[in-house]
Amino acid sequence: MEILKSSLKQVPENERVKGWVYGVSDSINGQLERVAIFSHGDTPMHGVHWNHWFEIPESMIPVREVEVMPEVGKDYEFSDDGVNWHEMELAGFASLRYWKHIRPIQLNPAQTLSIPAGTKAEQLEYLRGVIATLEGGGV
Repeated sequence: MEILKSSLKQVPENERVKGWVYGVSDSINGQLERVAIFSHGDTPMHGVHWNHWFEIPESMIPVREVEVMPEVGKDYEFSDDGVNWHEMELAGFASLRYWKHIRPIQLNPAQTLSIPAGTKAEQLEYLRGVIATLEGGGV
């Protein structure tokens, strides 16, 4: 991320909000290359001291999309690249910094299939929709 020094506004400690993302630097050399989540003093949540804290435009705040709010102690699938997934227990939120993607464990729909009540034609239509979903065609 590159933000020019001319557009930076330093945020004093008493105006920083815990949990918000700020641009950080030890020296001001024309651009801002790091961000941190503010914890207290001049320290972010991961404990490294920074001399300068700056506001950054909301459009440039790094975002990690999460489909579910994960719960510590439950199993999820984790991935760094969105292709290769690893199933494991979420030990704590600090462990999420190593993974870019998290999702609920994907179940095989055939294992959880239940046919709703209805006429034979309605049941067949439902099953065709399930098959189309499994083949990637949607319902």
